[in-house]
Formats: sequence, structure tokens, C-alpha cells
Amino acid sequence: IRIVKMFGWEESYMTRISELRNSELKSVKSNSIYEAFSGFLWGTTSVLVAVSTFVVYILLGNSLTASKAFTALALFNSLRFPLMAIPTLIMYWIDLLVSMRRIREFLLAEEFVEYVVTTRNSDFPPPSSTKCVRFLTDETPTWIKTTPLANENILAISNATLSWPIVENNLS
Repeated sequence: IRIVKMFGWEESYMTRISELRNSELKSVKSNSIYEAFSGFLWGTTSVLVAVSTFVVYILLGNSLTASKAFTALALFNSLRFPLMAIPTLIMYWIDLLVSMRRIREFLLAEEFVEYVVTTRNSDFPPPSSTKCVRFLTDETPTWIKTTPLANENILAISNATLSWPIVENNLS
């Protein structure tokens, strides 16, 4: 958070976060609609199957007697749980597809490697002032002037040597 505030990146981060949040809210809304529809189907599936079966049976010219109706209702009752599980399975399938799409986008996202170095080293002198920040991206130095802070003695490092291992990107 301090780095974001120090470099004045609040607006760009807020814009990006708002875009992601709006996208997420759209996904949550569509998922809620699917869940509501699924709940409706879950409650009405057994009745709809029984009524539609009896209607088709009568429209085919057969006569529906009490013994046939009660036998069919007993069979529908035994099929009630598998029929009511279908909307839930559809909902889980949609959740799976959304999750797989998000994971795929994350795994295929472009790698972002950036090092921030503040230096007074003569190898890479800043263009006009010694109060600059050097960004190294793909081994290309870029100098950006820093804005003066209210208290310039917040952090000072002098006569220090910092090093860390650089990891090669061998994913391609």
C-alpha cells in the first residue's frame, strides 16, 4: 500500500480494481440467476415429469386408469431424487466451466518481472537528478523522477550492496 501511495498509483489501481469488481459482480449475478432457475427446476421436476408423461400417454390414445396412474406415480417417486439432481449437476457444471476459464486466464497471463532500484551508481547515472528511481524491465534501465515527499527522510540507504538471485524465465 505504501508503494502504491508513494508512486501515486491509487487512481490506476482503483480503476483496475473497479473493473475487476464489476466483472466479478456480473459473474455473481449470472450465477445467482442460474441458481434460482436451478432451485425452481429442482422443486418442480418430479411434478412436471409426471404431468407431462400422463398428458403424452393420453394424447397417444391410451386410457389412463387408476392402477396405471398409481403405478406410474410410484415409479416417478423412485426416480424423484435422480431427476431433482439434474439441475444441481447443471449448476455445478457451470461453476466448473467458470472456474476453469479463470484458472486458464491466470495460467496464460503474461509474466510480469520488474525490479525497482534506487541508485546513485555511476554505471547508470540518472539523466538530470540523483533523486530518481530506476526500473529494470527485461534488462533495460528506465529512469523516472520521483516526486518530493512531505518528509524526505522516511527511508535512506547509503553505502549498501543489495543482491538477490535472478530467476531465468524458461517457460517457453
